[in-house]
Order: sequence, then C-alpha cells, then structure tokens
Amino acid sequence: MDLLAEAPFLVVLAATCLSVALWGSPIPSGVVAGLVSLGVSFIVCAKWDRGRFIVALIVAIVSVLSSLWCSLRLETVSIPVGMTSGEVVMERSWGRRKAMVIKGDRGAVVAKVSPEKSFLEGTKVRWTGKVEPLMEPRAGNPFDERRYWLARGVTGVLVPEKMVYIGDGWGIHYLRSILRDRIHSSLPPLTRGYLLAALLGDRDPDLVEDHSRWGTAHLLAVSGFHVGLVAILAWALPWGGRWKWLVVSALMWLYVLVAGAAASALRAALMVQVALLGVALGRPSSVVNSVAVASMSLLLYRPWWFWDLGWRLSVVAALAISALMTIRIERRWITALSASPILWAVTAPMVSGTFKTVPLAGAVLNVVALPAFSVLLPLAALFSIPSLAGIPGGSLIVVVPEGAFALWRYGASMVEGLPSLGWSPWMVMSSCASLGAILSIRFRVSPVRSGILALALAFFVVFVFS
Repeated sequence: MDLLAEAPFLVVLAATCLSVALWGSPIPSGVVAGLVSLGVSFIVCAKWDRGRFIVALIVAIVSVLSSLWCSLRLETVSIPVGMTSGEVVMERSWGRRKAMVIKGDRGAVVAKVSPEKSFLEGTKVRWTGKVEPLMEPRAGNPFDERRYWLARGVTGVLVPEKMVYIGDGWGIHYLRSILRDRIHSSLPPLTRGYLLAALLGDRDPDLVEDHSRWGTAHLLAVSGFHVGLVAILAWALPWGGRWKWLVVSALMWLYVLVAGAAASALRAALMVQVALLGVALGRPSSVVNSVAVASMSLLLYRPWWFWDLGWRLSVVAALAISALMTIRIERRWITALSASPILWAVTAPMVSGTFKTVPLAGAVLNVVALPAFSVLLPLAALFSIPSLAGIPGGSLIVVVPEGAFALWRYGASMVEGLPSLGWSPWMVMSSCASLGAILSIRFRVSPVRSGILALALAFFVVFVFS
C-alpha cells in the first residue's frame, strides 16, 4: 500500500504545518496547503487511477480547510479583560520571579510575581488589577514569549494590585500540588527529581543541567515514552474482558492530566487512544497515520503548538520511530540498534536551533537510556510508595532506586566529554534526508521522488527557521 492509501493524514499534516509556518505572509494559507498537498501526493505516488485521484482531491480539500481553520484560530486571540478570579493551574520559576497561570471563566492569564507573593497550584485566588496583552517579541531576542504563552492557552498578562486566597480547588491541579509536596518531603534527591519530572512534568535544575550535557533531556519531559510506558504497564496488569481497553484508556488519560497535559503527552495519548479503539473494534490502524491524526487534532485545537519545541520534537520523533518500527525486516535487532542514532539525527537540528548546540553524547547514550529508564522509572515509583504513604521504613526501601539513578549518572558522565554540534543548514539537510528515507522505505517511494521531496522540505525548513 502507498502513502495516500495507508496514511493520508500525513499529507494533511505536512500541508497544514507548512501553511501555519508561513502564516502572516502575503500568500494565503489555503493556497499554500492545497498546493503542497497536491504536490506531495503527486510526488509520492507513482501509479495513478481514478480512486487515487479522488483520494488526492479529498486530502487537498481537507488540507485547505484545516489550514483555514488554523489561520482563523491564530488571528483570534481574545484577552480575558474583566476577569477577577480563577484557579492557579501552573506555577513555575521565571527568572527571579514566579510565573502563575491562572484560569478563570473567561480564559487564562499569566501573573509574574515575587516568590513570596505566589500561590501554589490548585489554589483559588481573587485579585484587583488589570489584564494586558501578551508581550510582543523583542528585537534580537530569539525567545518569543508571546508564542510560548499562547501555546499554553494563555492570552493575557495579569498585572495585579492585590491578590487574595479564597480557597483550595478539588480538581486535578490540587491533586498535583499535594503529590508535589509529598515527593519533595519524602524522597531523596535523584529519585525526587526523576519522579517530579515523570509524574508532574516538573524539572529539577540540577538534573536538567546534567541531561543537557548528556543529550538526554527528553527523559525529563513527559512525552510519548512516558505515556506509552504507562499504557503498556496498564495493559500488562492482570485483568481481562472486553472493556480492558477502556480501563487502560482511563488510566492513561489520568496520568496525562496529572503530569500536566503537555503537547507531547497529549499527542502520544491521542495516538495510543486511536490504537486502543482499533483493538476494541477489531480494526488495527496504521501507526504512522495515527501519529498524523493525533498531531493534526492538537494543531487544530491550538495552532500555536506548532512553534512549541516539545510538540515539534514529539511529532518528528514519533513519525520516525513509527515508520521505522513498521518496516518489514527479518533482523529486528538492526532496527532496534539503528533507532537511537536515527532519532538523534532527525531531532538534532531543532534542538541545536533552540539551544545553539546539541551534544553528540546523546546519540550514544540514548541507545541504552530508553531501555534503562523504562525499568528505572516504574521501579522508582513502586519503591517510593511506602515513603510517600508515610509507612515506617519507607525511606530505607527508596534507597534502591536512588542507587540505581546514581549508577546511571556515573555511567552517563563517562561519555559527556564527546563534542557538541552547532546548528547548520547541513544538519537540517541530514535530518530531512533521514526522515525522508525512512518514510520512503516504509511507503515504497522511489529514491528519486523521495530525494526531491526531502530536498524541498530541507530548503523550506532552512528558510523558515534559520
């Protein structure tokens, strides 16, 4: 089967992403999406018949409609003026201050206050003050704060004159606050940092610095790895019956919400959900198409996610790994060993484009990092339960995962001396070539056609993101 037959939403996703990237340019987004969709369809398909023409036309129409919808969402940013109360749904350090995202009946705002004036997540507050538009990007500053907050559902900046506590919520954010407090007070440093990252999406500064040097910072961001691990463990539990998929779905979505519902986690959860529905209906879906459907769903819901590094890394990595793992090959160990270097190659330009460099150590360490942490994280969660529950002797049991994480740190430190690579157009070319080659092999696209497509994509990425 070819790409149009097995993964048509991949074409829709590509066309919509390119139109969003050119949003604000003189070229209408619908025209961009339609032309890109038709162009990709005609390049990847070598044989044509009436059915394929109809599919290509439908895909182009869906691409145009998706692009127009995203453009409408991008242009419609309403500031929640007049909102005077809400619940703190996120709290994080912002330089020397604290940034609190407060969600109310008219939307979400961000308030940047001194640490002593901040409120914990899950707290309900009332304020007096004014709501201003989000800050426009500053000249010479690569960080676009406006896009950062819009990708998190925030549409205004609260400048409070006075804020007062009015109560505690009883929802997921209050649960996150309680769990965070228990982890901070009950667990030793390494186990605490890794469980805060895996369970709540919080990042310990020391661990972030270590993993940035090792090229394994993705282990500290709730992503498809974590969501897939939760789904696999839930499926392995000793229950059966026709409703097993529903129980697994509920546990998976509960985890995603508790972990902060990041874009990468939502993309993975939607993908797994599509797979679970396929199991329930007895109609397994294409893995690559599931990734595209999940990614498109998030983009239609909040197009600002396109500029979020976590969303882009998640989508590209998921497309690469899903295509790689579904290529038919007799020696599966070759696929397993090549997965880590390939993932490093396709994601390195985005990482280096944001952080200026990308450690070469990541290509080595990730070969063992994912298998190791697929054991270490469940082990740490299991062994931490007695300590978190306040059971006598729990602090002795948690020494086991703490020692295991210390052993990992020692091993990773041995290869951190490898050089780092800076962003370059050649790195982008290599990334597009790697991803294009995997997708071409998976969907049997000829080398010439896939080369044309990868080259066009590489030039576009260099033009947009350089």
